[in-house]
Amino acid sequence: MNDLHIGELIIVGVDAEKALVASLFTEHTQVVTRGKYAMQWLESNGFGSRQTLQLSLTHGRGEKKWYEQIIEQFADADTASTLVYVTSLNPIGVDMVAQALAQQAQTVRWVAGVNWLEEKLTESSFFRNGALQIVDILQFQDNLYPVFSPAMSVVLLTDGAEFDLLRLQQSLLQVYAADSVIHLLAG
Repeated sequence: MNDLHIGELIIVGVDAEKALVASLFTEHTQVVTRGKYAMQWLESNGFGSRQTLQLSLTHGRGEKKWYEQIIEQFADADTASTLVYVTSLNPIGVDMVAQALAQQAQTVRWVAGVNWLEEKLTESSFFRNGALQIVDILQFQDNLYPVFSPAMSVVLLTDGAEFDLLRLQQSLLQVYAADSVIHLLAG
């Protein structure tokens, strides 16, 4: 992905400090959210409606990959402009969209949100061999064979991505036993 020109990228995690987030928005700031949960968080804090990314994990010949969908949306962005990207994926470093945008920016700032995943991790179904894998569902567009270990529980972060559940199941069955627990979390 090398067709974008972003001046400053500010990656914001959902539930970040409201006053800090409010100071990021100016009349020249473009704001985009990944998924419904991030959009709802912005709206509930009085930041209004923003452009929401809903990326499609398509697999047919001629179909656009998720990163091509992003290029299409931001191809005309002004290099000097600021883009605020709000995501519910946690940890933020797992978010493949954030990584792709960061590679195209002159400068990058991170504003951490609240770690909502920590609450989910207290459920006993996550306890397995002292390790947990957290994967952005976008990994599955180019990698049909999962790149993680079946010996550990896995959390697939799905917010902001449309995917074929049957195709995902077939891919996971290449690595995991049919009775394995897989967690799909959408924010």
